[in-house]
Amino acid sequence: MKLFLPLIFFLSTTQAIAAITLNTNVSGASNYDFTVNNSTSAEELAPIIYGGLAGGDCSGADNTVTCNSCTAITSASGDMSCNENRIHDNLRLTIYFTSNSTTGYPAASVDDADKTSISIDNSSSLTQAGTQAFITITWSSLCKALTGDICSNFSGVIYQNINLGISTTNDLTIDSGDDFVKIKIVIANPTFGNISDCDTNNASGVCSLIVFPGDEKVYIEALEYAGSFPNIDSSVGIFKYRQARIMYSTDASTALPSNDYQDLTITNIDSETPDVSPDLVDGLNNGQTYHFRFGSIDDAGNLSNVWSSTTTAQPSKTAGLLAEDINCFIATAAFGSTLDSRLNSLRQFRSQYLLNSEVGRKFVKFYYNYSPALAEKIYHSKALKLAAQAFIWPAVLWVEAGLEYGFLLVNFLLIGLLTLLVLGFRRWQRC
Repeated sequence: MKLFLPLIFFLSTTQAIAAITLNTNVSGASNYDFTVNNSTSAEELAPIIYGGLAGGDCSGADNTVTCNSCTAITSASGDMSCNENRIHDNLRLTIYFTSNSTTGYPAASVDDADKTSISIDNSSSLTQAGTQAFITITWSSLCKALTGDICSNFSGVIYQNINLGISTTNDLTIDSGDDFVKIKIVIANPTFGNISDCDTNNASGVCSLIVFPGDEKVYIEALEYAGSFPNIDSSVGIFKYRQARIMYSTDASTALPSNDYQDLTITNIDSETPDVSPDLVDGLNNGQTYHFRFGSIDDAGNLSNVWSSTTTAQPSKTAGLLAEDINCFIATAAFGSTLDSRLNSLRQFRSQYLLNSEVGRKFVKFYYNYSPALAEKIYHSKALKLAAQAFIWPAVLWVEAGLEYGFLLVNFLLIGLLTLLVLGFRRWQRC
Protein backbone atom coordinates (compact mmCIF):
# COMPACT_ATOMS: atom_id res chain seq x y z
CA MET A 1 0.00 0.00 0.00
CA LYS A 2 2.89 2.36 0.81
CA LEU A 3 4.26 1.83 -2.70
CA PHE A 4 0.83 2.00 -4.35
CA LEU A 5 -0.16 5.48 -3.15
CA PRO A 6 3.01 7.22 -4.38
CA LEU A 7 2.56 5.48 -7.72
CA ILE A 8 -0.98 6.88 -8.06
CA PHE A 9 0.30 10.36 -7.15
CA PHE A 10 3.12 10.13 -9.70
CA LEU A 11 0.85 9.00 -12.51
CA SER A 12 -1.72 11.71 -11.78
CA THR A 13 0.99 14.38 -11.69
CA THR A 14 2.49 13.15 -14.95
CA GLN A 15 -0.90 13.20 -16.60
CA ALA A 16 -1.52 16.80 -15.54
CA ILE A 17 1.83 18.00 -16.78
CA ALA A 18 1.54 16.09 -20.05
CA ALA A 19 -1.66 18.05 -20.92
CA ILE A 20 0.49 21.07 -21.85
CA THR A 21 2.02 21.09 -25.34
CA LEU A 22 4.90 23.51 -25.93
CA ASN A 23 5.20 25.02 -29.40
CA THR A 24 8.67 25.38 -30.86
CA ASN A 25 8.45 29.04 -31.86
CA VAL A 26 9.99 30.58 -28.73
CA SER A 27 11.24 34.14 -29.26
CA GLY A 28 13.60 36.26 -27.16
CA ALA A 29 15.90 33.45 -25.97
CA SER A 30 19.57 32.77 -26.68
CA ASN A 31 18.70 29.11 -27.29
CA TYR A 32 16.17 26.50 -26.23
CA ASP A 33 15.85 22.74 -26.25
CA PHE A 34 12.41 21.16 -25.95
CA THR A 35 13.66 17.62 -26.59
CA VAL A 36 14.14 15.17 -23.74
CA ASN A 37 17.69 15.33 -22.41
CA ASN A 38 19.75 12.21 -21.87
CA SER A 39 19.88 12.39 -18.10
CA THR A 40 19.08 10.13 -15.20
CA SER A 41 17.64 13.03 -13.22
CA ALA A 42 13.87 13.48 -13.64
CA GLU A 43 14.24 17.20 -12.98
CA GLU A 44 16.66 17.58 -15.87
CA LEU A 45 14.18 16.03 -18.32
CA ALA A 46 12.29 19.34 -18.36
CA PRO A 47 12.42 21.47 -21.54
CA ILE A 48 15.19 24.07 -21.31
CA ILE A 49 15.39 27.76 -22.22
CA TYR A 50 18.84 29.39 -22.19
CA GLY A 51 19.68 33.02 -21.60
CA GLY A 52 23.30 33.96 -22.39
CA LEU A 53 24.81 37.18 -20.99
CA ALA A 54 28.41 37.18 -22.26
CA GLY A 55 29.77 40.50 -23.54
CA GLY A 56 28.47 44.07 -23.28
CA ASP A 57 25.10 44.92 -21.78
CA CYS A 58 23.44 45.73 -25.15
CA SER A 59 21.99 48.98 -23.81
CA GLY A 60 19.33 50.40 -26.08
CA ALA A 61 18.83 47.13 -27.96
CA ASP A 62 15.46 46.25 -29.49
CA ASN A 63 13.27 44.62 -26.83
CA THR A 64 11.97 42.01 -29.29
CA VAL A 65 15.26 40.42 -30.40
CA THR A 66 18.53 39.29 -28.87
CA CYS A 67 21.61 41.43 -29.54
CA ASN A 68 25.07 40.57 -30.88
CA SER A 69 27.64 41.60 -28.27
CA CYS A 70 30.51 40.22 -30.39
CA THR A 71 30.39 43.16 -32.78
CA ALA A 72 31.61 45.48 -30.02
CA ILE A 73 34.93 43.61 -29.62
CA THR A 74 37.54 45.51 -31.60
CA SER A 75 40.70 44.67 -29.64
CA ALA A 76 42.37 41.57 -28.22
CA SER A 77 43.58 43.54 -25.20
CA GLY A 78 40.30 43.14 -23.27
CA ASP A 79 37.76 40.46 -22.41
CA MET A 80 36.74 38.74 -25.65
CA SER A 81 33.79 36.72 -24.30
CA CYS A 82 30.55 37.56 -26.12
CA ASN A 83 27.27 36.18 -27.43
CA GLU A 84 25.71 36.64 -30.87
CA ASN A 85 22.27 36.03 -29.33
CA ARG A 86 22.70 37.79 -26.01
CA ILE A 87 19.68 38.43 -23.82
CA HIS A 88 19.23 41.78 -22.06
CA ASP A 89 16.98 43.14 -19.34
CA ASN A 90 14.33 44.69 -21.59
CA LEU A 91 14.18 41.71 -23.96
CA ARG A 92 10.82 39.96 -24.04
CA LEU A 93 10.77 36.19 -23.80
CA THR A 94 7.63 34.79 -25.45
CA ILE A 95 6.55 31.16 -25.13
CA TYR A 96 3.61 29.62 -26.98
CA PHE A 97 1.76 26.59 -25.61
CA THR A 98 -1.54 24.76 -25.60
CA SER A 99 -3.46 23.17 -22.74
CA ASN A 100 -5.41 20.16 -23.94
CA SER A 101 -7.58 19.99 -20.83
CA THR A 102 -8.01 23.36 -19.10
CA THR A 103 -9.65 26.71 -19.87
CA GLY A 104 -8.17 29.67 -18.03
CA TYR A 105 -5.46 32.32 -18.03
CA PRO A 106 -1.73 31.94 -18.89
CA ALA A 107 0.48 32.26 -15.82
CA ALA A 108 3.98 31.43 -14.61
CA SER A 109 5.62 30.92 -11.23
CA VAL A 110 8.94 29.80 -9.83
CA ASP A 111 8.99 26.10 -9.04
CA ASP A 112 9.76 26.61 -5.36
CA ALA A 113 8.02 26.04 -2.06
CA ASP A 114 6.34 29.46 -2.23
CA LYS A 115 5.34 29.15 -5.90
CA THR A 116 6.59 32.70 -6.37
CA SER A 117 4.70 34.36 -9.21
CA ILE A 118 6.63 35.82 -12.15
CA SER A 119 5.60 39.25 -13.40
CA ILE A 120 4.06 38.94 -16.86
CA ASP A 121 4.59 41.61 -19.51
CA ASN A 122 1.87 40.31 -21.82
CA SER A 123 -0.23 37.20 -22.42
CA SER A 124 -3.29 35.91 -24.20
CA SER A 125 -6.57 36.46 -22.39
CA LEU A 126 -9.00 33.73 -21.29
CA THR A 127 -7.91 30.72 -23.33
CA GLN A 128 -10.11 27.78 -24.19
CA ALA A 129 -8.75 24.25 -23.80
CA GLY A 130 -7.15 23.05 -27.04
CA THR A 131 -6.32 26.53 -28.36
CA GLN A 132 -2.90 28.18 -28.41
CA ALA A 133 -1.94 30.55 -25.62
CA PHE A 134 1.17 32.68 -25.15
CA ILE A 135 2.97 34.38 -22.33
CA THR A 136 5.56 37.17 -22.52
CA ILE A 137 8.03 37.87 -19.70
CA THR A 138 10.85 40.39 -19.74
CA TRP A 139 14.20 38.87 -18.84
CA SER A 140 14.62 41.45 -16.06
CA SER A 141 11.45 40.11 -14.39
CA LEU A 142 12.61 36.54 -14.88
CA CYS A 143 16.09 37.27 -13.50
CA LYS A 144 14.60 39.06 -10.48
CA ALA A 145 12.33 36.11 -9.75
CA LEU A 146 15.18 33.60 -10.04
CA THR A 147 18.25 35.51 -8.80
CA GLY A 148 16.83 38.47 -6.86
CA ASP A 149 18.37 41.02 -9.26
CA ILE A 150 18.19 42.14 -12.88
CA CYS A 151 20.11 40.19 -15.52
CA SER A 152 22.83 42.81 -16.13
CA ASN A 153 24.02 42.40 -12.52
CA PHE A 154 24.25 38.61 -12.71
CA SER A 155 27.39 36.53 -13.23
CA GLY A 156 27.91 32.79 -13.15
CA VAL A 157 25.21 30.21 -13.92
CA ILE A 158 21.81 29.54 -12.39
CA TYR A 159 19.57 26.54 -13.08
CA GLN A 160 15.96 26.92 -11.93
CA ASN A 161 12.62 25.41 -12.92
CA ILE A 162 9.57 27.55 -13.56
CA ASN A 163 5.99 26.35 -13.92
CA LEU A 164 4.18 27.55 -17.03
CA GLY A 165 0.53 26.84 -17.71
CA ILE A 166 -3.10 27.78 -17.35
CA SER A 167 -4.48 29.20 -14.10
CA THR A 168 -8.18 28.55 -13.65
CA THR A 169 -8.51 31.33 -11.07
CA ASN A 170 -6.58 34.07 -12.91
CA ASP A 171 -4.43 34.70 -9.81
CA LEU A 172 -1.20 34.92 -11.92
CA THR A 173 0.19 31.92 -10.03
CA ILE A 174 0.44 28.27 -11.00
CA ASP A 175 -0.94 26.08 -8.21
CA SER A 176 -0.81 22.31 -7.91
CA GLY A 177 -4.36 22.02 -9.27
CA ASP A 178 -3.62 24.00 -12.45
CA ASP A 179 -2.50 22.55 -15.76
CA PHE A 180 1.21 23.33 -16.18
CA VAL A 181 4.57 22.17 -17.47
CA LYS A 182 8.00 22.56 -15.86
CA ILE A 183 10.59 24.49 -17.90
CA LYS A 184 14.18 24.72 -16.77
CA ILE A 185 15.68 28.20 -17.15
CA VAL A 186 19.45 28.40 -17.50
CA ILE A 187 20.90 31.92 -17.19
CA ALA A 188 24.65 32.10 -17.81
CA ASN A 189 27.22 34.86 -17.74
CA PRO A 190 30.75 33.40 -18.06
CA THR A 191 33.33 34.42 -15.48
CA PHE A 192 36.23 33.02 -17.52
CA GLY A 193 36.65 35.29 -20.54
CA ASN A 194 40.24 34.90 -21.79
CA ILE A 195 42.79 32.15 -21.19
CA SER A 196 46.48 31.71 -22.00
CA ASP A 197 46.89 27.96 -21.44
CA CYS A 198 45.28 24.95 -19.78
CA ASP A 199 46.53 26.06 -16.35
CA THR A 200 44.69 29.39 -16.47
CA ASN A 201 42.49 29.88 -13.41
CA ASN A 202 38.83 29.14 -14.16
CA ALA A 203 39.58 27.74 -17.63
CA SER A 204 36.94 25.15 -18.42
CA GLY A 205 36.70 24.84 -22.20
CA VAL A 206 39.08 24.08 -25.06
CA CYS A 207 42.43 25.33 -23.84
CA SER A 208 44.93 24.16 -26.46
CA LEU A 209 45.05 22.92 -30.05
CA ILE A 210 47.43 22.57 -32.98
CA VAL A 211 46.82 24.00 -36.45
CA PHE A 212 48.17 22.02 -39.44
CA PRO A 213 48.51 23.66 -42.87
CA GLY A 214 46.80 22.11 -45.89
CA ASP A 215 45.89 23.08 -49.44
CA GLU A 216 43.70 26.22 -49.07
CA LYS A 217 42.82 25.05 -45.57
CA VAL A 218 44.19 24.27 -42.14
CA TYR A 219 43.47 21.22 -40.00
CA ILE A 220 42.62 21.32 -36.30
CA GLU A 221 43.93 18.57 -34.07
CA ALA A 222 45.23 17.73 -30.60
CA LEU A 223 42.50 19.55 -28.71
CA GLU A 224 43.07 19.79 -24.97
CA TYR A 225 40.41 20.63 -22.42
CA ALA A 226 40.32 22.13 -18.96
CA GLY A 227 37.94 21.69 -16.05
CA SER A 228 34.94 19.38 -16.38
CA PHE A 229 34.73 19.77 -20.16
CA PRO A 230 32.38 19.49 -21.96
CA ASN A 231 30.18 20.20 -18.90
CA ILE A 232 30.24 23.78 -17.64
CA ASP A 233 29.49 22.49 -14.14
CA SER A 234 30.66 19.00 -13.21
CA SER A 235 27.49 18.46 -11.15
CA VAL A 236 25.05 19.50 -13.91
CA GLY A 237 24.99 17.56 -17.18
CA ILE A 238 22.45 19.67 -19.07
CA PHE A 239 24.72 22.66 -19.76
CA LYS A 240 27.70 21.96 -22.02
CA TYR A 241 30.17 23.42 -24.47
CA ARG A 242 28.88 22.48 -27.91
CA GLN A 243 31.27 24.19 -30.32
CA ALA A 244 34.82 25.44 -30.68
CA ARG A 245 35.11 28.75 -32.53
CA ILE A 246 38.24 29.24 -34.65
CA MET A 247 38.83 32.94 -35.37
CA TYR A 248 41.39 33.89 -38.00
CA SER A 249 42.90 36.82 -39.82
CA THR A 250 45.99 37.81 -41.77
CA ASP A 251 46.67 40.26 -38.93
CA ALA A 252 47.02 38.87 -35.40
CA SER A 253 45.35 41.94 -33.88
CA THR A 254 42.14 41.36 -35.89
CA ALA A 255 41.70 37.64 -35.17
CA LEU A 256 38.61 38.53 -33.13
CA PRO A 257 35.06 37.20 -32.56
CA SER A 258 33.69 40.08 -34.63
CA ASN A 259 35.64 39.10 -37.78
CA ASP A 260 36.22 35.87 -39.74
CA TYR A 261 35.62 32.63 -37.89
CA GLN A 262 34.39 29.08 -38.27
CA ASP A 263 32.46 27.13 -35.63
CA LEU A 264 33.39 23.47 -35.27
CA THR A 265 30.87 21.14 -33.63
CA ILE A 266 32.21 19.16 -30.68
CA THR A 267 31.64 15.45 -31.30
CA ASN A 268 31.83 12.44 -28.96
CA ILE A 269 30.71 14.98 -26.39
CA ASP A 270 29.90 12.43 -23.70
CA SER A 271 33.09 10.41 -24.15
CA GLU A 272 36.54 10.86 -22.64
CA THR A 273 37.95 11.94 -26.01
CA PRO A 274 35.78 14.72 -27.52
CA ASP A 275 36.71 15.86 -31.02
CA VAL A 276 35.52 18.50 -33.51
CA SER A 277 33.75 18.24 -36.85
CA PRO A 278 34.70 19.35 -39.35
CA ASP A 279 38.33 19.21 -38.25
CA LEU A 280 39.42 21.97 -40.61
CA VAL A 281 38.97 25.59 -41.63
CA ASP A 282 38.80 25.98 -45.40
CA GLY A 283 38.43 28.74 -47.98
CA LEU A 284 41.90 30.11 -47.22
CA ASN A 285 44.55 31.39 -49.65
CA ASN A 286 47.71 29.38 -50.26
CA GLY A 287 50.93 31.18 -49.38
CA GLN A 288 49.16 33.58 -46.99
CA THR A 289 50.09 33.51 -43.30
CA TYR A 290 47.01 33.35 -41.07
CA HIS A 291 46.74 33.96 -37.35
CA PHE A 292 44.30 31.73 -35.45
CA ARG A 293 42.61 32.26 -32.11
CA PHE A 294 39.99 29.98 -30.56
CA GLY A 295 37.30 29.84 -27.90
CA SER A 296 34.45 27.65 -26.65
CA ILE A 297 30.70 28.14 -27.17
CA ASP A 298 28.17 26.82 -24.65
CA ASP A 299 24.50 25.89 -24.94
CA ALA A 300 23.50 29.50 -24.22
CA GLY A 301 25.60 30.74 -27.15
CA ASN A 302 28.24 32.29 -24.89
CA LEU A 303 31.72 32.44 -26.40
CA SER A 304 34.27 32.22 -23.58
CA ASN A 305 37.70 30.78 -22.77
CA VAL A 306 39.07 32.80 -25.71
CA TRP A 307 42.77 32.25 -26.31
CA SER A 308 44.60 35.49 -25.56
CA SER A 309 47.40 34.75 -28.08
CA THR A 310 47.34 33.44 -31.66
CA THR A 311 48.99 30.57 -33.51
CA THR A 312 50.02 30.85 -37.17
CA ALA A 313 49.85 28.61 -40.23
CA GLN A 314 50.38 29.09 -43.94
CA PRO A 315 48.20 26.99 -46.28
CA SER A 316 50.09 25.58 -49.25
CA LYS A 317 49.65 23.07 -52.08
CA THR A 318 52.80 21.46 -50.71
CA ALA A 319 51.34 21.23 -47.28
CA GLY A 320 53.63 19.51 -44.83
CA LEU A 321 55.40 16.29 -43.95
CA LEU A 322 53.02 15.65 -41.04
CA ALA A 323 49.89 17.27 -42.47
CA GLU A 324 46.71 15.65 -43.80
CA ASP A 325 47.27 16.60 -47.43
CA ILE A 326 49.14 14.29 -49.79
CA ASN A 327 52.02 16.64 -50.64
CA CYS A 328 54.65 17.81 -48.19
CA PHE A 329 57.04 20.73 -48.40
CA ILE A 330 60.28 19.21 -47.10
CA ALA A 331 59.82 15.88 -48.91
CA THR A 332 58.78 17.63 -52.12
CA ALA A 333 61.70 20.03 -51.87
CA ALA A 334 64.14 17.16 -51.30
CA PHE A 335 62.85 14.58 -53.79
CA GLY A 336 60.87 16.68 -56.27
CA SER A 337 57.89 14.39 -55.56
CA THR A 338 55.90 13.09 -52.65
CA LEU A 339 56.53 10.06 -50.46
CA ASP A 340 52.99 8.89 -51.26
CA SER A 341 51.98 5.96 -49.00
CA ARG A 342 54.82 6.72 -46.57
CA LEU A 343 52.91 9.81 -45.44
CA ASN A 344 50.23 7.68 -43.80
CA SER A 345 52.86 6.23 -41.47
CA LEU A 346 54.18 9.68 -40.62
CA ARG A 347 50.69 10.99 -39.88
CA GLN A 348 49.95 7.94 -37.74
CA PHE A 349 53.17 8.55 -35.81
CA ARG A 350 52.17 12.18 -35.33
CA SER A 351 48.69 11.35 -34.05
CA GLN A 352 49.59 8.40 -31.81
CA TYR A 353 52.89 9.58 -30.36
CA LEU A 354 53.88 13.20 -31.01
CA LEU A 355 50.51 14.74 -30.16
CA ASN A 356 50.15 12.70 -27.00
CA SER A 357 53.09 14.29 -25.24
CA GLU A 358 53.99 17.85 -24.36
CA VAL A 359 57.43 17.55 -25.99
CA GLY A 360 55.87 16.05 -29.12
CA ARG A 361 53.30 18.84 -29.44
CA LYS A 362 56.01 21.47 -29.08
CA PHE A 363 58.02 19.73 -31.81
CA VAL A 364 55.02 19.69 -34.17
CA LYS A 365 54.33 23.39 -33.56
CA PHE A 366 58.02 24.17 -34.14
CA TYR A 367 58.00 22.13 -37.36
CA TYR A 368 55.07 24.00 -38.89
CA ASN A 369 56.47 27.36 -37.90
CA TYR A 370 59.89 26.88 -39.49
CA SER A 371 59.78 24.08 -42.08
CA PRO A 372 58.25 26.14 -44.96
CA ALA A 373 61.26 28.49 -44.96
CA LEU A 374 63.64 25.50 -44.69
CA ALA A 375 61.87 23.75 -47.59
CA GLU A 376 62.38 26.82 -49.76
CA LYS A 377 66.15 26.71 -49.12
CA ILE A 378 66.30 22.95 -49.74
CA TYR A 379 64.50 23.32 -53.05
CA HIS A 380 67.16 25.71 -54.41
CA SER A 381 70.22 23.85 -53.09
CA LYS A 382 71.51 20.54 -54.45
CA ALA A 383 73.63 19.95 -51.34
CA LEU A 384 70.69 20.53 -49.00
CA LYS A 385 68.53 18.22 -51.11
CA LEU A 386 71.02 15.39 -50.67
CA ALA A 387 71.23 16.09 -46.93
CA ALA A 388 67.43 16.09 -46.63
CA GLN A 389 67.15 12.82 -48.55
CA ALA A 390 69.77 11.23 -46.32
CA PHE A 391 67.74 12.26 -43.25
CA ILE A 392 64.18 11.60 -44.43
CA TRP A 393 64.50 8.00 -45.63
CA PRO A 394 66.01 6.62 -42.39
CA ALA A 395 63.42 8.57 -40.40
CA VAL A 396 60.57 7.09 -42.45
CA LEU A 397 61.96 3.56 -42.10
CA TRP A 398 62.35 4.03 -38.32
CA VAL A 399 58.75 5.25 -38.01
CA GLU A 400 57.35 2.37 -40.08
CA ALA A 401 59.34 -0.22 -38.14
CA GLY A 402 58.28 1.32 -34.81
CA LEU A 403 54.60 1.33 -35.76
CA GLU A 404 54.83 -2.28 -36.92
CA TYR A 405 56.95 -3.86 -34.17
CA GLY A 406 56.91 -1.29 -31.36
CA PHE A 407 59.35 1.54 -30.76
CA LEU A 408 60.76 -0.07 -27.63
CA LEU A 409 61.98 -3.09 -29.58
CA VAL A 410 63.12 -1.07 -32.59
CA ASN A 411 65.04 1.43 -30.44
CA PHE A 412 66.62 -1.40 -28.44
CA LEU A 413 67.82 -3.07 -31.64
CA LEU A 414 68.98 0.26 -33.06
CA ILE A 415 70.98 1.10 -29.92
CA GLY A 416 72.42 -2.42 -29.94
CA LEU A 417 73.46 -2.07 -33.59
CA LEU A 418 75.05 1.34 -32.98
CA THR A 419 76.89 -0.04 -29.95
CA LEU A 420 78.29 -2.90 -32.02
CA LEU A 421 79.34 -0.48 -34.75
CA VAL A 422 81.13 1.77 -32.24
CA LEU A 423 82.88 -1.17 -30.58
CA GLY A 424 83.83 -2.58 -33.99
CA PHE A 425 85.21 0.78 -35.10
CA ARG A 426 87.32 1.13 -31.95
CA ARG A 427 88.67 -2.39 -32.36
CA TRP A 428 89.50 -1.68 -35.98
CA GLN A 429 91.42 1.46 -34.90
CA ARG A 430 93.57 -0.60 -32.53
CA CYS A 431 94.57 -2.99 -35.29
